[in-house]
Amino acid sequence: MAKKAPPTEEAYATEDEVVAAIRALTAPQLHKLRRFGSMKAAALAGLGLGISGEDLIQEAVRRTLSGARKWSTRVAFSDHLLGAIRSVASHAAKKAKGVAMVPTDPRDADADDAPSIELGSALPDSERVAGARRELQRIEAHFEDDERVLLIIEGLGTEMSGPEIQRDLGITQTEYETAMKRLRRWVRAKE
Repeated sequence: MAKKAPPTEEAYATEDEVVAAIRALTAPQLHKLRRFGSMKAAALAGLGLGISGEDLIQEAVRRTLSGARKWSTRVAFSDHLLGAIRSVASHAAKKAKGVAMVPTDPRDADADDAPSIELGSALPDSERVAGARRELQRIEAHFEDDERVLLIIEGLGTEMSGPEIQRDLGITQTEYETAMKRLRRWVRAKE
């Protein structure tokens, strides 16, 4: 009987490799990252967080460059960034749960003991919130005859994971992915 080879040590990229991978991202990969970041940002806007898709991408890249998020070279770099974006959005959502956020008052910056940096509001402006609500209503109106997609949207809105939604709805992974594909294609077509 043949012996199994010992597990190889995980190979992580160096900072130079990360920089080279960033520069090597193709236009379709960047488009996919931006689309994914926008989708995650839209979900965060529903929670009252004013984080853009570009913010999520930049934070994912920053964490990778700093070593806070390691890139295993066995994984395509664009896939690593998708996972990092998902992680950043997930952490932002968890951090925001149960926290009352209030806008900072720029007049406080005139005080003698004011910090040397100015903090912005964590709340999106009313125009952004209204836009996100309109977009969600438009999506729901389009899928009014597709109960599965509507239930998946509802599950995603309550931060359920894909497997949790599948269990809750009693559907297979293939059925879930098919419904998500319909949703994504329609949203992409409307962008």
